[in-house]
Amino acid sequence: MHAALDAVIADIREHRIAGGPGGFFTALRHIELLGHLAIRLAGDAHHHLNEDQQTSFARHPAETLSQTAGHVGRAVAHYTLALTPLAARAKPGARASLDWQLDAIDRHRDLHAHLSHAHKALDEARASVTSLNPAPGSKGSAPPPPTTAAHTNPRPPR
Repeated sequence: MHAALDAVIADIREHRIAGGPGGFFTALRHIELLGHLAIRLAGDAHHHLNEDQQTSFARHPAETLSQTAGHVGRAVAHYTLALTPLAARAKPGARASLDWQLDAIDRHRDLHAHLSHAHKALDEARASVTSLNPAPGSKGSAPPPPTTAAHTNPRPPR
């Protein structure tokens, strides 16, 4: 699972989202990659739960894989929320108008916030899957990252 997650994260970091029309399609591509990864994580978790041995040893990987899938799902949610400011920024129109320029500030802030939260969720997914199979030479497994309600509404009130 490390390799799959690392490959997706590397691909996402290599293909940054730009503010133009290409950024919208890049975000869709990221959503597609992350969606496939979340399905694989959930499938692996289900596999661990359906094993013949129902021990705490078998439940730990299932819980960790489910938690990792949740982090990846949060990243999908933030990339999906980033589609609106990306679409608005790519829309041809009266870019010289003051209204458009003022709205562009909000769209840029929203886009940056969603992408930042998506990357944080991917970092948390990486930390979670690392606790499942620590790298050779590490001692034990790390505790799962805390979940917070801060990811529910990244946009500050106006």
